[in-house]
Amino acid sequence: MKDAYIRKQKFPIEAFPALIRDAIQEVESNIQAPIALIASSALGAMSLVCQEYVNVLRPNMTDPTPISLFLLVIAESGERKTSADKLFTRVIFDYEREQENIYQQKKMEYDAAMYLWNTSKKAIHASIKKMSKGESADLLQQELIAHASSEPIMPKKKKMIYVDATPEAIVRGLFEHGRSAGIMSDEAGNIFKGRAASSLPLLNKIWEGATHKVERRVSESFSIHNPRLTMSLMGQEKIVKKFIQRHGEESRDIGFLARTLICFPSSTQGSRQIENKTPSWEHLPKFQKRMADILNMERIDGSSESVKFSPEAAAFWIDTFNSVEADMQPGCYFAEIKDYASKYAENLARLAAVLHFFGGDVGDISLETIRGAEKICAWYADEFKQLFSPKPEIPIEELDGSELTRWLQHNVWDRGDDWIRKNEILKYGPNALRNKERLGAALKYLEFQRRVDVSIERKVNYVNLNPNYFNRRF
Repeated sequence: MKDAYIRKQKFPIEAFPALIRDAIQEVESNIQAPIALIASSALGAMSLVCQEYVNVLRPNMTDPTPISLFLLVIAESGERKTSADKLFTRVIFDYEREQENIYQQKKMEYDAAMYLWNTSKKAIHASIKKMSKGESADLLQQELIAHASSEPIMPKKKKMIYVDATPEAIVRGLFEHGRSAGIMSDEAGNIFKGRAASSLPLLNKIWEGATHKVERRVSESFSIHNPRLTMSLMGQEKIVKKFIQRHGEESRDIGFLARTLICFPSSTQGSRQIENKTPSWEHLPKFQKRMADILNMERIDGSSESVKFSPEAAAFWIDTFNSVEADMQPGCYFAEIKDYASKYAENLARLAAVLHFFGGDVGDISLETIRGAEKICAWYADEFKQLFSPKPEIPIEELDGSELTRWLQHNVWDRGDDWIRKNEILKYGPNALRNKERLGAALKYLEFQRRVDVSIERKVNYVNLNPNYFNRRF
């Protein structure tokens, strides 16, 4: 799936509002996982806490739609995806534990009220049985009806995160524990190997916020209205690849993958150096506090706020929609991923609403916010295109040269240097290039492209970066 995969764009971390950007960068600094992995984890947590409280009204719609996001990060073992996920979901788990304590107290009160209610019901039934023949039952009937209408309501246990659950369990949970939930797993194999993989149409339907009715022959039938579902998964390449091979055509035909922001970040393993200092946590707590504040917001009758776009932002969204539509023509950017293009504008609106609401902005979604959201969506679109578009045959030295260029940009140029010893690349560079022959061929390709110059001083090989090339951002 990652054959001939070349990174063309840096992750647009600058597109996030400061509250979110600072937290993501702080996590990156402290755990040194790929920044796209960290950002996807943050977006999943943000979507989950916001989706119950806010909807978005797109410029071409009359009714608001959910803001829930589907995300998938492809990452190998050791990329610290579990560490990143825990940092952003900790507040949600804490909230669930608090809600469990509240539920237990309400359950005791309910049990006591239910006992009294049943006792009164038995007393009314006993009075009915004692009636004399011909005696009017009108008063007792009215009393029975009034009593039935006063039956105590069973409290709901708040549950938001489902890690390893069947689609049936998730639907049942949306009915019993609240209409907002998230499938959050840093080991997506549990999802892709399970029955959820065979229920893609159901996941699509819940993503849309459509009412879903469950008919039961034995147990009680029920319906879930206006459900909200976030999906934030991380999985290893081989597991995701098997899922794509087994369900790929179906998942694209029905639009499941098109709804999903997918990425395959380059590994940071081999370049994670530690220092003898205590990690600083200044910005993540602010992010976590915002999450807690949203989770504890009071709502009237369970209603959701609807946000719309400012006139300037609406015009930008419409221009983006039309540009994406035009780019589905043969030979254009979205021609080979029309399924993804069909959901691009909706994902853009959802993401903009998440950034707007989580960032604490008031009023309409601003032009600045939607521009930032579009940069992020464009990056995910590039990931999708590179993962699922047909790959041309590219010489291995050109592929290695592109990967080495990206590594030199991030690990040498961006850190203020314009040279590096060749042996350091052999030791710390991309895994595939820790081989003298492949590294040598890649460097010859980069020399031919005038990106680098290899020199020898005192028997030491140096790779010198051409500033005319590396000054460009790509």
